[in-house]
Amino acid sequence: MRREVRALLELRELDFGAFADEPRAWDPRTSPAEGVRIGDELRRQVRRVQPEWPSAAERRADRATHLRVIAALERASARRR
Repeated sequence: MRREVRALLELRELDFGAFADEPRAWDPRTSPAEGVRIGDELRRQVRRVQPEWPSAAERRADRATHLRVIAALERASARRR
């Protein structure tokens, strides 16, 4: 079984309710610049473990997801007007 599939199956088995009482790792007062810095650190960490990430197909899928979210947000914004 591929490592990615195994990781997803393990993730599916996690009890996310167990984290409900844990303090949030993300502080809503975090600045946008700090959020970008944290995201960049996460990206670099993944690249160390999986240097080929993201593949061209993953980039295309990610872009398509972003475009769907943008369209949904635009529709929601238009309804509020």
